[in-house]
Amino acid sequence: MVNFAPQMQAFLEVFFGNSNRATLASINVPDSNHAKKIKPFVDRLSSDNPLPSVIPFIDSDNKVTWFGLAFDENQFSMLGDSLYAFLGPSFSTFHRGEQKVYKHSMIPHVEQITKGHYFMFEADGKEVHSQLTKMFGVWERRPKGRKKLNQNIDQLLRDFYTALEVKNQVDAEVSLQSIRDLGQFNAQNFKFLQIQYLSAFQLWDDLFALPGITDVIIARRPLAVTEALLSGIYAQHIAPYEDKNDIDGAMEHFRKEPWPSYSALFQYRRVSKNEDVLKCYAVHAVALSSKQYDISELKSSLRDPFYQELLTHITPQLQKSTSHADPYKQAQVEMENGRTEQAFKLLLTLPVGVQRTMGLLNCALDLLDLSSIKVALDAYEELESEEKQKVRATQRMQNILQKLQTFGQDTISRVPGNWIDWIHQLEEMEVGVSSEIARQGAVQWEMTQLIEQDPGLTELYTSLCNMDVSQQTKMIYAISHLISFFRKDEYWPRLEWKRIYLWLSTYLLKSSCGAHADLTLFNSVFKALNTVGLEVEEYCDLMEHLLPWMEKNASTSQTETIMETCECIVTAPYREFQLHLPLLQLVESRMKAASPKKWQSVRESLAPRNWHEWFYGMKEQKAPTDALFAYLPDHDAME
Repeated sequence: MVNFAPQMQAFLEVFFGNSNRATLASINVPDSNHAKKIKPFVDRLSSDNPLPSVIPFIDSDNKVTWFGLAFDENQFSMLGDSLYAFLGPSFSTFHRGEQKVYKHSMIPHVEQITKGHYFMFEADGKEVHSQLTKMFGVWERRPKGRKKLNQNIDQLLRDFYTALEVKNQVDAEVSLQSIRDLGQFNAQNFKFLQIQYLSAFQLWDDLFALPGITDVIIARRPLAVTEALLSGIYAQHIAPYEDKNDIDGAMEHFRKEPWPSYSALFQYRRVSKNEDVLKCYAVHAVALSSKQYDISELKSSLRDPFYQELLTHITPQLQKSTSHADPYKQAQVEMENGRTEQAFKLLLTLPVGVQRTMGLLNCALDLLDLSSIKVALDAYEELESEEKQKVRATQRMQNILQKLQTFGQDTISRVPGNWIDWIHQLEEMEVGVSSEIARQGAVQWEMTQLIEQDPGLTELYTSLCNMDVSQQTKMIYAISHLISFFRKDEYWPRLEWKRIYLWLSTYLLKSSCGAHADLTLFNSVFKALNTVGLEVEEYCDLMEHLLPWMEKNASTSQTETIMETCECIVTAPYREFQLHLPLLQLVESRMKAASPKKWQSVRESLAPRNWHEWFYGMKEQKAPTDALFAYLPDHDAME
């Protein structure tokens, strides 16, 4: 029985009184809908030090008003941040500072119990419970007390981006909040992370309502942030017309709605493989008669009939720009027209020199992709000392060089062009630099380029296996990006690259701090390995790395993911009982109660099929007495 402080008990009796269709009596009926959906939130208010919570008032017309309750300034701030992150404009009417303009009979009682630390809002009935459950789950998983002091910003970023990769919103929010608490990111860089988070989970209303979003749009921003924002533009302003096959409507709406507010996002045509971004470019090219795009390139990238038809609305003469005999003036014109890629390509054809290098650096600052930055910085490094001094003669050029050399919070003079270069340069890079380049490389580096450079990926595999301690340490924080790169492969998984996948999956487990998202990512590689087929030795190696991870990290909060791992084991071609017994015992001891049906299915699939297998397994693993009886073969096996 949950006990409440006398004052809280009195408040709850009023709040969940006869005027509320959710009453204290209905909340305490076992297995009732109210008990399942409301009681966990109410129970947070127990004891003399109640936790922040959110509770509903359901009036006679079934209109639901939610009250977020906090009991001091710190709780109030944390609750406000979390409600904005998990509900915000996407799922509710929640807005900071607006709750007290509403009228409601419960406000005086809520005011009294919280001393004014409360929020009041309406929410999407289908989503609110799951979103609030996620929110409180994040709170429970956030590090507490002294553990916060031991957190590593590089580890938090690894956990954050891994959670984005596997679409685990709870883990991503936990990492995001921890990064903010650590205080090592300035406000702008933290906002960049928020934008990527909101875009990854398609919380578009929240994204464009983010405080300070206008400043981000008009300022120079990382390529990933620009792509995240353009994905939102596509989802909210273009996709609805694409669904209706309404080309004229799409162009008219684009000119009236997103363009006046978000035109800065289209100032430069940046290199991108993101289809949502390319669709935005296509609509911009036609709706605004923009000269900054290569229409033939857009046509080859967007095979959808809607965009093929859309791009026929632009006439060839619109793509022509003023021609100059002086190639440097021509490059300048291209840049002024937003055709920075064209300017960059033109400059590459010119002789090495100060003017060419300055032009490349200017272009790279607009494009901000790894390839352009590498080419521009390499061009600078090729110059003689006196020529370098001429490039650095102005403060502006010094600032451009510094910006292009900065990744994360550290700098680098030479940017790797592929994964093999990246591994070879690991020793000279700071952890923050190597991780940030890996994150960008996972999106921007071409698979075809890697194959051309290293057929069969022999050099890459050798480089991975021969890393020294310093390189291995830096790989810890970049491993999920390397896996992400291969998962995006059009032909994933490839049989000939199986040893690469095996190395990545085992290193992911070895380097994991136990994040839920790590196991989810491992499962995706495990499934791929099952698809291409595992040899006995390979499978045993995988199990040898999986068991220690499970022993150290398995908990009921990860039940669903661990059961998915077990299902991967079930579909693998090897059923040796002695190999699986330790894992079976571990999962049964920690997971059985949380998911009895799934556990029973896994147990039946991996249990010994005959007495010989049972005796051998028990002997090899020196199993305890309880296991002897728990895994007896079924009666038919005795025949």
